[in-house]
Amino acid sequence: MEKLFKNAPSFKNVYVKGEVSGKYISPRGHLYFTLKDKQSQVPCIVYQWFQKNIGFEIEDGMKLLVTANITVYWPHGKYQLDVRSATDEGLGKLFLAYKQLRKKLESEGLFKKEHKKPLPEFPKRIGVVTSRGGSVIHDIIKTVEKDWPYCEVILFPASVQGASSKMELVSQIKRTDSFDIDVLIVARGGGSIEDLWSYNEEEFVRTIFDCKTPVISAIGHEDDVTLSDLVADKRASTPTMAASLAIKNREDVKNHINHLNSRLITFISTKLDKNKREFENVLKKDIFTDSAAVYGSKKIDFDLLHNRFDVVSNEILTINKHELSKIKSSYSITHPCKMQLDSSKHKLNELKNRLLDAMDSIINNSRVNLDKATAKFNFQSEKIITSEMHRLDKIKKSYFIQNPCKMQLDYSKSQLNMINAKLSGSIGDIYDSRNRNFDDLNNRFKSKSHEIILTNSYRVNSIKSSPILKNGLNNYLEDNHYRLNDLNSRAENSFNLVINDNRKDLSIVLDKKIIKNPFLILNDYKLKLDYCEEKLDKINQMILLEKEKRDQKSRMIKIIVVIVAIFMIIILLLIFGGI
Repeated sequence: MEKLFKNAPSFKNVYVKGEVSGKYISPRGHLYFTLKDKQSQVPCIVYQWFQKNIGFEIEDGMKLLVTANITVYWPHGKYQLDVRSATDEGLGKLFLAYKQLRKKLESEGLFKKEHKKPLPEFPKRIGVVTSRGGSVIHDIIKTVEKDWPYCEVILFPASVQGASSKMELVSQIKRTDSFDIDVLIVARGGGSIEDLWSYNEEEFVRTIFDCKTPVISAIGHEDDVTLSDLVADKRASTPTMAASLAIKNREDVKNHINHLNSRLITFISTKLDKNKREFENVLKKDIFTDSAAVYGSKKIDFDLLHNRFDVVSNEILTINKHELSKIKSSYSITHPCKMQLDSSKHKLNELKNRLLDAMDSIINNSRVNLDKATAKFNFQSEKIITSEMHRLDKIKKSYFIQNPCKMQLDYSKSQLNMINAKLSGSIGDIYDSRNRNFDDLNNRFKSKSHEIILTNSYRVNSIKSSPILKNGLNNYLEDNHYRLNDLNSRAENSFNLVINDNRKDLSIVLDKKIIKNPFLILNDYKLKLDYCEEKLDKINQMILLEKEKRDQKSRMIKIIVVIVAIFMIIILLLIFGGI
């Protein structure tokens, strides 16, 4: 068979494609794994000297296209693939799901150290979630009975692989919370990623995270890292190691207790020896060995202090007696009332002088302030009176106040003269225009020469007697007479118009108040003058009232000062009289 496999060309350089699972490195460095697909699987081996040809590290879940020779592993009678090279074809579905779920749970913080619960130091009950008939529970029980037999092991049986294993594992872990369990071990043996997939399910991982009891995970071999290993409070490479982590080794605890006992004995003996030496040193002191000598020296010191006290106390008594005799013979003791009266009189005189000085200073200050205010008021009032008197003199000396009627008559005469001048000017203008027209006509008539007159005289004489001439002359004379009458009427109308306008102006002037009754204006000025005089009288009255108020204040201040002085003198007399 071996020669057949080696020499058959169809068994050499075979290309096989599949997903890696169950990766394992032997102590010699050879790599073992399984290639699988949906229908089948085949074991593979990569010898150490062929691993350099691959160029990358093979991991569980990778899809590989391998070039291999088919060989037979004779001890088991199984064929296998002797891999010479491999190409990465991508990750498998399970491994990709593992990576995605691990990333999701890690982002939620399920794997953080702050969520890890501490293991109890000396547990009394240990719960184990594993299969009933596997070797895992026997290894754990054996380890616990050997190292710490004082602890009870409780099994929570569940399937560790297969379709129903996930629900059984979740149910048993939730069940442990109702038991008084100190620590929980979730364990199973090694296997492929498919065999261990129940321990990578999200529901199972979240159940371990929510478990109130500290959990130790021991799933598969050391290279098999499941999500339950990451979320558990502690991870162990094997079930035996998980049991060792959950308990203390009995021999180690005994050794530790013996070590603590020896340290305690050493400490106590050292302390006793020290206290014994200190007690012996105390007993060796003079107070215990020669108490009479110690008391004798202390008695001598006491006698010296007692003698010194007697001397000092006698000196103090003598001094005090001398002082007492001085006090008894003093003037204040022999004449107490006279001395008190003298001191009271002296204090009263001092207070009286201080009071009088204060009164004088207050009165002087008040007088100075009053004089300043009076001078300022007099200056202001005199200034106001002078200005008002000056204005009044101007009003009294004015021409209108002294000659009111004459001034109004002069004004009326000037208005009448203006009207007469306007009338005379208008009439003179009309008369002059008429004279100029007449002179013009006369000059024109004279300008005609005598020759023209003589040549026309016959014509005139011939025509004189004619009725036409007579009628024409009469018509001409009538016409000229009509024109003259028209001019006279127009001159009279214009004259009348001018006279009427001037009469209106004169009536407006005569209707004025000053022409009708000039004495009313004089009365107004007299009223203003009387108002100014009344105002001056009021100002003088205010000045007098202000002076009276100042005098009244100064009198009140003097009275108050005198009352306060009398009141202080009475109080001092009462005080010193009571003394």
